[in-house]
Amino acid sequence: MGRTRHSFTTELKADAVFLFRSRQYGGSSLPRPGSWRTALRRWLTQYEAELMGQTPNGKTITAEQKRIHALETQIKSLEMEKGIFKKTATLLAEADSRGKP
Repeated sequence: MGRTRHSFTTELKADAVFLFRSRQYGGSSLPRPGSWRTALRRWLTQYEAELMGQTPNGKTITAEQKRIHALETQIKSLEMEKGIFKKTATLLAEADSRGKP
């Protein structure tokens, strides 16, 4: 029978990282294999990368990275709207110039 893939919330990941780091455990102190050792190691690595300013591939853990992601999404949306407005303005200008003799 196959293994079940677990899904963890961002809050749980952040809490686990905080608890682990607040107790200042070493890498050998991670839970035993068979538990969620691999996941915790991955979350710790992601958290440290986020602290260094790297954008993660998946969901973010730190509040700063969440804010950065939200702002990047907003910038993309605004740039798309700006492009639409530019195209519309160009088409209207062309229509006006064709309509006038």
